[in-house]
Amino acid sequence: MKHWIFVFLLIAVGLLVYANAVGNSFIWDDGALIVNNPLIKNFQYWKGIFTSSYSGNNTYYRPLSIFSHLLEYSLWGLNSAGYHLVNIIIHILNALLIYALLQLVLKKRAVAMIASLLFLVHPIQTEQVTYISGRCGLLAAFFILAAFIFYILYSKKKSIFPTGRYLIFYILSLACFSFGLLSKESAVVLVALLILYDFNLPSRKKILQYLPFIIIILFYAFFRHSLGINSINFSSVLPGLTLRAFTMVRVLIVYIGLLFLPLNLHSERLTEIITPFSGDAILSVALTFLIIFFIVKLWRSSRENSFAVGWFFVTLFPGSQIIPISVQGYLFTAEHFLYLPCVGGFVLIACFGLKLIDNKIVSKEAAKCIFVAILIFYSLLTFERNIQWRSPLHFYQLTAKASAHSPRIHVLLGNTYNYSGEYDKAIAEFKQAIALRENYTMAYNNLGIAYAKKKDYLKARQQFDTIIKSGRGNYHSYSNLGFIDSKQGRLNEAIDNYKKAIKINPNLPDAYSNLGAAYFDQGLKEDARRQWQKALEIDPDFLKKRSLR
Repeated sequence: MKHWIFVFLLIAVGLLVYANAVGNSFIWDDGALIVNNPLIKNFQYWKGIFTSSYSGNNTYYRPLSIFSHLLEYSLWGLNSAGYHLVNIIIHILNALLIYALLQLVLKKRAVAMIASLLFLVHPIQTEQVTYISGRCGLLAAFFILAAFIFYILYSKKKSIFPTGRYLIFYILSLACFSFGLLSKESAVVLVALLILYDFNLPSRKKILQYLPFIIIILFYAFFRHSLGINSINFSSVLPGLTLRAFTMVRVLIVYIGLLFLPLNLHSERLTEIITPFSGDAILSVALTFLIIFFIVKLWRSSRENSFAVGWFFVTLFPGSQIIPISVQGYLFTAEHFLYLPCVGGFVLIACFGLKLIDNKIVSKEAAKCIFVAILIFYSLLTFERNIQWRSPLHFYQLTAKASAHSPRIHVLLGNTYNYSGEYDKAIAEFKQAIALRENYTMAYNNLGIAYAKKKDYLKARQQFDTIIKSGRGNYHSYSNLGFIDSKQGRLNEAIDNYKKAIKINPNLPDAYSNLGAAYFDQGLKEDARRQWQKALEIDPDFLKKRSLR
């Protein structure tokens, strides 16, 4: 098959498999990152995108992802179809880059074709592609792959110092790496991937040529630290490190199973951290030695296998949580953590299949039929999974059924019931979340909202007071408490609480709007107008009404 025909095939298959995702709604973090994000609704805030944390949590810094939403909003506003289409296009481009990269690295076109097709249609990818807020991972993957390709093209130079087009390739590699870091922190793995590539070419000594990449990482880390954004609580790294590492072995088994048989997919898969000297701990230790044995065997078997194994573990490391972002009693076994690592698995599958053909264990015709059947099977599963992402209510109901022990999912399902006016169902979900995590601030906040919408202001106030008295008060709790004060005629207290909310988060349009309403009720019409104007400046889509968030 000619290159251009295969490229056309990848594009056509990608569009076909994800066609039914275009009509999906905004879901999960899409609300905070897109629908209710004032930074993407006016180009005057573009600087704020590059000087603030991702979703305001001071843990992640992914400005390029948010900037892409700014561009999209200027084109199609809050039409979710446009955002979904962009995700699909980036995913297809990533499949094309994988096809090109594997040809450059492995020099085996058949392996590149098989792996890129599996990457394109495998249902494990839906969490990254069908979910709009998966954009950060899609962009990071795109720039990692592009940077890797440019680096390989640069490495073909014959002189010690790059000149001409080789210098351009090197600069493009560095630029793509920088864009990758601005898309998602996991792009840092590129340096390890370059070392892995060069490791297979021992005659080339390129230690100094990694230095600019390391300088970029250091500058990136310094800049985000200057913004007060830090991903790692270093004091939490050593405690429990061994247990997390052995728990990751169990996660690894789950991931391998999902790559081969991707059934019962859901977005809140958790793996409890093993306890010392338990049966699970002993089993994990045994599995660790078994996995190490197979890794060494694969590593020594061929250059292709060693690259595939190295790729899998290098790209999986950022999502391994061996170095934790926060201390939890479990590891997130997220499907999107496999977005790039799965390429290593697919290369191994491709090499194994081709070896069966070479050894005449399976005929070429039979192998083609089996591969096409697998592609169709995975494509149908992806098509079905896209439907599960269609609406928030359907999605959260399915996820809550699959992961009933997750407090976060109960809160999200409760929010959906809140929006649809099913307040009793919402209250039940929020209470279930609190039962699972006693100090869950968001659950208390949203429980208060549900009571307020039922006009049970006494119980609503109790929830917001619980948050504030515990020292976990945030802008939502103060803003919502202000709303309760307004409803109960305590306008001075309401104004006070709205101002506290605005002090914590000056980009909160609903606090300005409700503050304006309180001023209006006091007869201060000019003050009210200024607050409403400020709300509209922050978010042009914001309606001037009293609301709870």
